[in-house]
Amino acid sequence: MGQQGVIMAGVMDKDKIAQLAQDAGEDMLPMLLEVFLEELVHSQQELAQAGSAELAPVAHKIKGSAATFGASALYNASGTLESVAKGIEVGDPGILKHECLEIIQRTLQIYKSEFNIGQ
Repeated sequence: MGQQGVIMAGVMDKDKIAQLAQDAGEDMLPMLLEVFLEELVHSQQELAQAGSAELAPVAHKIKGSAATFGASALYNASGTLESVAKGIEVGDPGILKHECLEIIQRTLQIYKSEFNIGQ
């Protein structure tokens, strides 16, 4: 597996996407992925502007979308951010927010490239 494959493996769960395609229908997958990426751009903006009180609900929303679309790294990062923002786990929400924003950016790039969306 090349470096791109290793990076993608941590970002995208292809089995989850294959299951989604099977459940929703292959012909629906491109549209669903496009909606996911549009939502992710919106969530990225929301997260960037979120104060400490908004971190948990925004992270929860991102986590749900990430789970549905197999965005593994984003699911893990947003889940951790949500737990820290709720006081369940100890950590620095500012650092976690920044990491989550970086993972969103990487997720957007990889999904757009992999599925030829918006190019």
